[in-house]
Amino acid sequence: MDQHSSRLTTPIAASPSPTAAAGASLPIWPAAIVTGMGSAVALWCAWFLMHMPSTIDFFPPMVAGPALLALLVVMGVLLTRGLPRSMRLPSAITGGLIAGLVTLMILGSKLTTPTSSAAEAVVRGSAEANVASVRPGAALIIAGFLLSCAIAGAIAGVLARLFGKDVPSTTWADVFAWKRDMLFRYAVIATIAIVPLLTLGGVVTSAKAGLAVPDWPQSYGANMLLYPISLMADPHIFLEHTHRLFGMLVGLTTLVLMAFTFFVDRRGFVRLFAVLLLVGVCLQGYLGGLRVTQTSQWLAVFHGVLGQIFLAATAAFTVVIWPRLDHVRTTVLSGAVRMLPQILFGSLVIQLIFGAMYRHLRSPHALWSHVVFSLAVLIVAVIAGSLLIRRGRETASLGTRRLGAALHGVVGIQFALGWVALLAVLISPHTNTPPPTADQIATMASVPAWEVLVRTLHQANGAALLATCTIAMTWAALHARAARTTAPAADRPAAAQSQPA
Repeated sequence: MDQHSSRLTTPIAASPSPTAAAGASLPIWPAAIVTGMGSAVALWCAWFLMHMPSTIDFFPPMVAGPALLALLVVMGVLLTRGLPRSMRLPSAITGGLIAGLVTLMILGSKLTTPTSSAAEAVVRGSAEANVASVRPGAALIIAGFLLSCAIAGAIAGVLARLFGKDVPSTTWADVFAWKRDMLFRYAVIATIAIVPLLTLGGVVTSAKAGLAVPDWPQSYGANMLLYPISLMADPHIFLEHTHRLFGMLVGLTTLVLMAFTFFVDRRGFVRLFAVLLLVGVCLQGYLGGLRVTQTSQWLAVFHGVLGQIFLAATAAFTVVIWPRLDHVRTTVLSGAVRMLPQILFGSLVIQLIFGAMYRHLRSPHALWSHVVFSLAVLIVAVIAGSLLIRRGRETASLGTRRLGAALHGVVGIQFALGWVALLAVLISPHTNTPPPTADQIATMASVPAWEVLVRTLHQANGAALLATCTIAMTWAALHARAARTTAPAADRPAAAQSQPA
């Protein structure tokens, strides 16, 4: 760890005047990014739920708009309550503006109207050069929305100042500790942002909507951010198009994560990790586009596997940069406690590949390999979780115990969901039906909602299991590394003892 690690959370002696001075010295921008991007993720999820073809009639603009702004107030309060009282109002206002700017990426669909030939192009399943035109007064709508977001942020900041507990600025040792704490909070948000994307991807596959939009990076020839909401009446088109938009959101959160890391963390391996995450999300987006333009099911397999690995990698990054990590690594996690999560990770990747091959290639061999191999995964996960729980009790490590319990819980849910999903596969008439192309969606029968729900829950919980395993693997590896670097001098080789400090 770098030279600042020993002072990440060391409190400074509190006194009335130094506290105020320290509060003034903490920069607002890290907290504003956390507040804004966290609120944006929540707004995107709410927008999706309110604009599905089955729910959009219940949320006209006069209802959806105020509901989104109310959610922005709630998120602003929640995300600023842990800040010093003097920082809550400016952080919430700036965060509201950031959330508004990011949310424009998904609200752009309501700033355009379809051209006369757009509906015909959708029916034909072919891309047209011009399917949308910008509404008159769109600039005023954008300005009004951003102003409303700033006002909602101000309301959130005032509420947080009035009702939130005071957090002294001396909670953070210095500006570096403050920035690193905000970076960790943002990494948590960036990880959470991947969950709706993966879940939506599972819905797209389960509902056979992966080829509903024939072109990429455009959507039926339109700018992806300006494709009219009125042309998404077909659930296949809505799911596929919004999946692409959520991919852009995750790409943006990962780009900000990398920039944030370079501004805050000086460790070379952490910066490299952040760069690799950005490369990974770009590769994932490119694979998703090629899967559409080349109608390749093998690319769909790679796309699905990489998506879950990306979630796991982002979760591992979050563990690595946790500021309190240096203060909890006081025990040794080695031997089977360290090796079994690694074995479980490899087993889960193999299981993930089997599942993706069946979902996209309809290979019976992959299906039954997935079923049989699930027993091995269950056994390894139960043993690994039990060892973590026991070692956590022996060393009074709450985090280690919780990781073991989480492994048990998630793998148990996954095993049960797997059998329900297998039943759906065996009785469904849609099992071996290939996904319809854009010109076929109007005549294809829709997959029942219960079947989509069961398969998506199994896929999403599988991603959660892989992420939990990766967190446990990273946790154990970092504890072992800390044990090696802090071993007593008498236990080190003589050559190592002769090296300068």
